[in-house]
Amino acid sequence: MKKFLLRLIVLLIIVVAVAFLARNLIARKAVQIGFTKYTGFPLELGAVSIAPAFGRVEVKDLHLMNTADFEEPTFVKMPTFTVDYQIGSMISGAPHINEMVLDISQVNVVKKANGESNLQKLEGVGGEGSTNAATAKASRKYQIDKVQIHIGTVTVIDKQRGSTHAVPLNISATYENISEATDITRLVLMTMMSRMSLANLGINPNDLTKNLQGVTGGATKALTEGAGAIESSGTSLFNSIKKKIPGQQ
Repeated sequence: MKKFLLRLIVLLIIVVAVAFLARNLIARKAVQIGFTKYTGFPLELGAVSIAPAFGRVEVKDLHLMNTADFEEPTFVKMPTFTVDYQIGSMISGAPHINEMVLDISQVNVVKKANGESNLQKLEGVGGEGSTNAATAKASRKYQIDKVQIHIGTVTVIDKQRGSTHAVPLNISATYENISEATDITRLVLMTMMSRMSLANLGINPNDLTKNLQGVTGGATKALTEGAGAIESSGTSLFNSIKKKIPGQQ
């Protein structure tokens, strides 16, 4: 009996050790599945580090890839993506994230010869699968206290016109009080559109500003008002909101 108990204890120790060592591999797979389901695009990433005792996940070298029908392979390059969360909330099934940081170094916006853009295909922004995304979010409650977004360079590759234009934005924005009603993807696009025009890419600016009533910080108010002015004035979102943001006259 003593030998049996000793072997059982040794086995449990081995199982716990393997589970501990494998936690980052498990987290890596979870991040890949989660991002692909959330955005509708495949994901490649480097390292994933999870520290459950501290409620922190850090992802390095995250590349959101375009689908096979786009010639440009990479959609978004994100050197780091971090999440600080409340451990108990994960157990309860209603995740509460203290802070999420998205450090985006490169965004490649591609418009194909037939006029379709990769932005249109993003989940939740009026492209393919937006209905499914909205349904999934409605059944999954979560709270994010703060989202920090930094965007480096946006390159627009227009196959219709045969042109490529790189815009070094180097813009940072902070948003607070995010819930399941607000898609993080839309906040990223809105941040981009606060400094540049993404006209004729199949995105309705008014769709991007839906359900922002509780969101504060960044250029949220200016973005909302700017989008609302489009239908009445016929101007682009960029021209509408640049007058409402300090330093964008």
